[in-house]
Amino acid sequence: MENEQNGFVDKARHWAKTSIMLKMITIGFLIVILLIPESMIQSLIRERSYARDGAVNEVSNKWGQSQTITGPILTIPYISEVYKDGKLRKTKQFAHFLPSKVLIDGAVNPHQKHRGIYDIILYDTDLKVSGQFDNIDLSKLNLEESDMIWDEAKIAIGISDLRGLTDVIQLDWNGSKIAMNPGVENAQMISSGVHTIINIPEKRNQNEDGSYSSFREFKNIPFAYTLQVNGSSNLRFTPIGKQTTVNLSSSWPSPKFDGAFLPQKHEVNDSGFVSQWKVINLNRNYPQQWTNSNYHLNNSDFGVDLILPVDEYQKSLRSAKYASLIVLLTFLAFFFIEIANGKRIHPLQYILVGSALVLFYSLLLSISEHFGFNIAYSISTIMIAGLIGMYSSFIFKSGKMASILTAGLGGIYCFMFFVLNSEDYALLMGSIGLFAILSIVMYATRNINFYKSA
Repeated sequence: MENEQNGFVDKARHWAKTSIMLKMITIGFLIVILLIPESMIQSLIRERSYARDGAVNEVSNKWGQSQTITGPILTIPYISEVYKDGKLRKTKQFAHFLPSKVLIDGAVNPHQKHRGIYDIILYDTDLKVSGQFDNIDLSKLNLEESDMIWDEAKIAIGISDLRGLTDVIQLDWNGSKIAMNPGVENAQMISSGVHTIINIPEKRNQNEDGSYSSFREFKNIPFAYTLQVNGSSNLRFTPIGKQTTVNLSSSWPSPKFDGAFLPQKHEVNDSGFVSQWKVINLNRNYPQQWTNSNYHLNNSDFGVDLILPVDEYQKSLRSAKYASLIVLLTFLAFFFIEIANGKRIHPLQYILVGSALVLFYSLLLSISEHFGFNIAYSISTIMIAGLIGMYSSFIFKSGKMASILTAGLGGIYCFMFFVLNSEDYALLMGSIGLFAILSIVMYATRNINFYKSA
């Protein structure tokens, strides 16, 4: 009886050592186990990305955040009579008027700063803004001139982060210089900016009976001012003119034109970019004049982002998402070599190889923070492929087999590098690559009898 039990145990041990099916199940289980450190690596990449964003915000808060320029907007209060609780009451309302033409010319001067190991893009800009207000036709808003509170007419200019202003703003209004004041009294349209009270001259007209009547004349009034503003990352504009033209130039070679409108003309090269936007009122979803309604002006913002050519964290995260595929391909290579050579590989050895493959992404992240993604990827590939190659030479007792395995692993990493750097063709390249790998695996295993030890 004891001999039968020993014989059964020996057969079970032999089956466990030689069963291909059991080995495949074991490899699959090990791959699932390795998903845990892979997930931890992706969390680490996101954590480092958040730390970078924190450093960017810290510097931007002191220099100036992303800037959005809006205006000028003319606001004139008026008295409106409404029935409330059965009584006729007078309330103060606001009428808003936009200019007919707005022309903005500016140069964006970039500054690349460092906070610890992080790069931060800042800029200063000198914007020359000019334009014109056409005649105000109150009848289009069903208003009377006598309803208007002309002495409280204001011009407001929206600047999203006032900490970025580096000089006072002098408004040239119809030939007169007016100093702008901080803040906006009426935040219906603009939440942050500067304002000033303007003078709309009163004129007198002699009637037929010899008496005089007064009226306000507002027609074809030009304006101009200069904004000297610091900001970070991006600069945007709100097209409040019936025709808005923005001309921007910069020495930054990596712009991203973003927002509701793309430039009609732009030129980008190694020395910087030049761009021009032209937007008319028919392109936006708000009129040239209205009362009280809170239109969302920022839905029509447009501008430019000054981006870093390479985002190490984004590429590292994309690379880490392919970790399971690389582990699977490497384990398959070891598995087929194991079957072909009859050399058994212990599950612990699979775990060590898998750990080295996961360590690749930690090396990639840490090195890329100091030397850039491309250099980090090359160094990490050489280190990990070399380590696994040397380890496999001891496992298989064959330098030739180890060299083939190392070359294959290096080829996989090189292929993944080109996929990561070809966003537009990533799906096409990935699909073709997987087809090629599957074809190689099918060809290499065409003569293997998987049932002999299953």
